[in-house]
Amino acid sequence: MTPREEAGLSEANSLRPDTCLAYLKGMYQFRQETPEADQRGVEILEEVVRQDPTSALAHAGLGLRLRAPRAFSISRGRLSQGQISG
Repeated sequence: MTPREEAGLSEANSLRPDTCLAYLKGMYQFRQETPEADQRGVEILEEVVRQDPTSALAHAGLGLRLRAPRAFSISRGRLSQGQISG
């Protein structure tokens, strides 16, 4: 490993416990599969991004939810084939 690579490792961001906890709370809300819980999950993760813009967890959680809002329901088999295609 080069000295430059070693220096880069020492500068790496560590996970913040409060960020991890908020991420889990947001993802829990998404799993409740109600519009109110979905909105609360988005709000939680947006707040994490405001407080810690480097949080990959929060960005990933928001991306999952905003890109495929029905993905959680589909994966749990709660939507019929007609709902998935329409």
